[in-house]
Amino acid sequence: MSYFCEFKIKEIDGKRRYTFLTLQLLIREKEDLYIGTCTENTGNQLKMSDFMRNLSINPNQRFVWGCMPKDKLKKGEAIEKLRVEGQKPDGVIEYKSFDKTWYFWYYEDLESDKPGSQLEYTLGRKK
Repeated sequence: MSYFCEFKIKEIDGKRRYTFLTLQLLIREKEDLYIGTCTENTGNQLKMSDFMRNLSINPNQRFVWGCMPKDKLKKGEAIEKLRVEGQKPDGVIEYKSFDKTWYFWYYEDLESDKPGSQLEYTLGRKK
């Protein structure tokens, strides 16, 4: 299952802490189902961002996000190399789900007027 969680970020003792606010079910699927490559799925998640603007942290900003399993990254790809329109994500949160490591990445306010389907992105290798 895929969820969208709304949370607040607060710095305590120099560390980021997350406070859970609400939860919304987005897609119901098998936990281990991840079709395609991380690069392809990143593109699909960027396209979906246009339809999910109502889930934005701030309605006046362009919140863009996605997730990917670490074990599906191909040689040359890395979450540290993720760039959308040349910008690094504002945050990357690593988490475990069914003994697999996943990354949730997000941009609080992506600076681009392009629709999600036209955003340029890379994970460090050619699409």
